[in-house]
Amino acid sequence: MGTGAGGEDATDSRTVRATYRRRDGRLVEADLDRVPVDEVAGGLPVREFRWYRGRKHYSGWYHASTTGRMVAYESRLELARILIADFASDVTEIAAQSSLRAEPPETTSP
Repeated sequence: MGTGAGGEDATDSRTVRATYRRRDGRLVEADLDRVPVDEVAGGLPVREFRWYRGRKHYSGWYHASTTGRMVAYESRLELARILIADFASDVTEIAAQSSLRAEPPETTSP
């Protein structure tokens, strides 16, 4: 993926695919420039959160008053960021791990 100044090397957003999970649980894949932000923000986490007794991570669910829904987190740092967002007056949505990005394979020049 290119990162040149002025975007001359930059990856075109139409060549990058994103996967997200809608609120009804259905996985959707679309070009990055066609992903509806409201569906991603209001959707479910793309991957499942697993936790069990003795695990080193601090996972759980937080009820966000901003959205009225539960938000999953996997660490205390992630929980702290969710808390900050929940108390920020300009935040309207909070989504945990709401999308998965798949970039096109790198091409090599001959």
